[in-house]
Amino acid sequence: MKLMEQLVAGCSQIDVIPIVGMGGIGKTTLARILFDSQLIKESFDIRGWVTVSQTYRVQEVVLGILKDIGVPLDKKKDVEQQLYQTLYGRKFLIVLDDVWDIQVWDDLKRLFLDKKNGSRIILTTRHSKVAAYANSFGAYHEMQLLDEDSSWSLLCREIFPQNNCPSELVEIGKEIARQCHGLPLALSAIGGHLKKEKHTVECWEYVSGNVNMVLKTTNDPILEILTLSYNYLPHHLKACFLYFGFFQEDRPIEVFRLVNLWVAEGFVKPSRWNSTEQVAEEYLRDVIERNLVFVHKYDSFGKPKRCGIHDLFRDICIREAKKENLFYVLDTDAPPYDLLEINSLRRYVLDGYKSPSLETSLTLRYYHEDYHVVSGDSNSSYHGDFEDYDSSDANIEYDGNISTSDIEYDGSDNTPANEHEYRFNIRDIMLTTRSLVCHGIDISQQIKLASGLLQVLNISMGSTKFPMGILEFVNLKYLHLGNVREIPSSISRLRNLQTLIIRVMQIKSMPSEIWKMKQLRHLLIGGFHLLDIPDVQGEGTNAYFLEYLQTLSEIIDFTCKREVIARVPNLKELKLLYSRDAVRWSFESLHNLVYLCELESLRLDFWPGEYNLQNLAFPFSLKKLVLVGCRIPWEKMTIIGILPNLEVLKLRHRATKGKIWETNDGEFKRLKFLSIRFSTLAEWKT
Repeated sequence: MKLMEQLVAGCSQIDVIPIVGMGGIGKTTLARILFDSQLIKESFDIRGWVTVSQTYRVQEVVLGILKDIGVPLDKKKDVEQQLYQTLYGRKFLIVLDDVWDIQVWDDLKRLFLDKKNGSRIILTTRHSKVAAYANSFGAYHEMQLLDEDSSWSLLCREIFPQNNCPSELVEIGKEIARQCHGLPLALSAIGGHLKKEKHTVECWEYVSGNVNMVLKTTNDPILEILTLSYNYLPHHLKACFLYFGFFQEDRPIEVFRLVNLWVAEGFVKPSRWNSTEQVAEEYLRDVIERNLVFVHKYDSFGKPKRCGIHDLFRDICIREAKKENLFYVLDTDAPPYDLLEINSLRRYVLDGYKSPSLETSLTLRYYHEDYHVVSGDSNSSYHGDFEDYDSSDANIEYDGNISTSDIEYDGSDNTPANEHEYRFNIRDIMLTTRSLVCHGIDISQQIKLASGLLQVLNISMGSTKFPMGILEFVNLKYLHLGNVREIPSSISRLRNLQTLIIRVMQIKSMPSEIWKMKQLRHLLIGGFHLLDIPDVQGEGTNAYFLEYLQTLSEIIDFTCKREVIARVPNLKELKLLYSRDAVRWSFESLHNLVYLCELESLRLDFWPGEYNLQNLAFPFSLKKLVLVGCRIPWEKMTIIGILPNLEVLKLRHRATKGKIWETNDGEFKRLKFLSIRFSTLAEWKT
């Protein structure tokens, strides 16, 4: 074992060995196995263990070490002096378990004098920054989630110490283990539950279908252990982390989408030096370093492209978000919703088959001393016993503050005297909704019923027709649609829109009115024709000036006129597609790309053919370039090689032609990633 070698056979200088990973992944267990091994006992004169935790005092940590070592305390001496004298000149192993802050190491390291006798310190932490800080000159041990085979092996040992699992339970057990997603804490807990249950197919199949519910209802300590990581987050990261509960279970999350949702929701503090998107990316890096979020895929720059969280963390996000009134996941199977609670919320998630449509009724609980029913089809109101009122189309209004005396409940099965339940249409509780995310459920034809205060809208589409009701939401900042084939010219009414994403292969065209949407920052559509800028006479020079636009993708047969380029001066990412129908002058204007002085990422995708790209030029700001089908001769690659900031170059599907590529001195100075696919290249000289 590499860690064991580092402990007993490494350098003579004192060495810090950090073990880092998310809560429940087994850091403490691994440290304990090492600490208690016979080889370690024989290799060190002194061994001491202390758990530091989130809130600590140096004196208490020192006392914990002395107590574990077995040193009798001398009340006349300072405890730090006693520890120093105890360790002086002796080979020691100290475990600092559950360290949350770099300040802990700053406070304690002076006590561990380096006598170059092979002493070691094991430090376990959930935060990668703490691990890197404690051992700035070496690597730390980063624990990974278990694979499926190891997960089943651990679960099986928890239930059957002799590894004698009945054959009829093996496949069900493997499925239960798989649903724990490699987290040892979850596997241990579910194993403890199954160990006490009957070992029958029926019982195990029930657990297999309800793993998360079993963990939440019978093992609250598990969630509490994981919740510590959330509780320790700085205030500005808490809402950002809870927002992961907005996304579907077991689905990778696109970082681009996540970051721009955070921005639209107002979770990101403005910075004088960086864009809000850059600040949001820093937030994400922070929660990744705290091992709350794991990365599914990195991009060519080594930055997170897709990420996610463990299912148990998602449960925590949903639970804590409800406590904080951040968002609510609507579910037809849920127990009755408290009316005051649900009316105070501003963000809702409708998630696939579990969620209702906007026309569905849910059961709400309210208290008749403070609420009265207002008829939905008249201005009259009704006060009194609700049992005598036919309220199939009614609304409920709130008269005052609900006191604790109104909501006390003695735990019996009977509803309290002043508590009533009422079937209520979802659309009527969404009058002040600011965010609505729908996964796998089409509400496009009902969207006109939602709130005019809406700022974030993410909906699936069963129809290809643009839902015109959306145009009433003039406060929208983020809009994500699917399957739309045509965008109306009235889209410009969404004057506050920052991000527009449409997941479709191609729409007919983007109306020229898009140039009027001055707040646009990101426009991502699966392929569209962008109409020319309208005649600006009489409207001022800034009428069609998209100062904040950073992302523009994917435009078909775009003509890069100089006057058009000048109206998107801060563009950072651009994707252009040229079809076989593209007229010659549309791609011969590509030399004007050089005027996009902030452009960092560019993709040019050509229908396979021969093109006259003699005037092709790129801005020096470019960091990533993807070329497809353009058949540039290898001898012309100098126009790319001279780019001083280029780090990523991808040449795909006949992007070049010829068999010999000879690069010159001084070219591609900063290139870190090169990919060449489907090329006739036979020889590369450099």
